[in-house]
Amino acid sequence: MVRRRKVTYIDGLGRKFIVDAVKIDIKPGMRLDDVIDQYIAAHLDDERLRREATQIKEYMEQTEGVDLLERYYGLGLTLQFIDNLNLNTEADRREALNRLYADLGANPGRKMRKLISLSHVRRNGEKAYMLAKLSRKVVFARGLTWSHWYDILDYPRIFENRKVLEQIVRRCSKEGWASGKTGKLRDELEMINAAL
Repeated sequence: MVRRRKVTYIDGLGRKFIVDAVKIDIKPGMRLDDVIDQYIAAHLDDERLRREATQIKEYMEQTEGVDLLERYYGLGLTLQFIDNLNLNTEADRREALNRLYADLGANPGRKMRKLISLSHVRRNGEKAYMLAKLSRKVVFARGLTWSHWYDILDYPRIFENRKVLEQIVRRCSKEGWASGKTGKLRDELEMINAAL
């Protein structure tokens, strides 16, 4: 799935035209209807991404003073719309997120104040998206913060194994593990991940 974009098309006579185009991989035996359907789906997905980008900008501006875990869980809930796009692979989902970030103007290298929260979307968007796949009860277990979840979400095998994930959350909450490079959580995650 590739974004509609302006491209320069050169015809057989060498004439140049600027056209609004979508790249579609045509496979042997594809019907024209299939190509048109893919074009329409890409166009509709593009429109949806642009609409959602506007809502995400507003959300990030309105939640600047909110607890980070609450903020990113809310962002993740908003990002769940990606599941309804015309995506076939994990690479398509990542491409959709990248297109969304482009619409947001989220450039992590820029230091302008108004773009700071948008650059956080780029850095944390995928983790927020993953976090919102979990129940509030698990995410907001006593003592867990965004830093804890940031560490946990660095281990996809643990995240995908819900039984192991819930055990870690319970232990972390009960024993008050610290997050970060020097915290006990990271050590436990590395040990469990190696065992999986």
